[in-house]
Amino acid sequence: MKRFALIGVTGLVIAGTALAGTLSVPFFLDNAPDTWSGGWPTTNRTATFIGLKNNTGSTITVTVTYTDNDGTDATPSPNTFNLLAGQGISYRPCIDDSVQEDANARLVPNKTGATAGSSVYTWTGANSDITIRLYEKHGAQTSAMSNIWGN
Repeated sequence: MKRFALIGVTGLVIAGTALAGTLSVPFFLDNAPDTWSGGWPTTNRTATFIGLKNNTGSTITVTVTYTDNDGTDATPSPNTFNLLAGQGISYRPCIDDSVQEDANARLVPNKTGATAGSSVYTWTGANSDITIRLYEKHGAQTSAMSNIWGN
């Protein structure tokens, strides 16, 4: 009887545990100025855009943490934002860009400290709930880099 009780309690604990989704950007550099001539950095700087897409029919509260390249915490307070059902945003992690970001993107907290580092996004739900994209444009080059992660 004790064995059945233990199995029943374990099943309740597992059933009551929420899933935790996590995605990360292992490195970015975002040192281009706010306002650009012609929409792209004209200096020898890099503009980074991190895109997040809510793949569900519900609002997701996302927690973002940032680190500098040396591992120093660079997370602002507060560090949460909402992605509405089906919403997609693209934001710059180190600056509020009045030209390239819309009002929703400027609600994502910016990294503190240096303009290079990494970010981790966590939420209650499955990893497939959010897709993430990294896009970097270097002002002295005519090409850009884009990567998409997520399930």
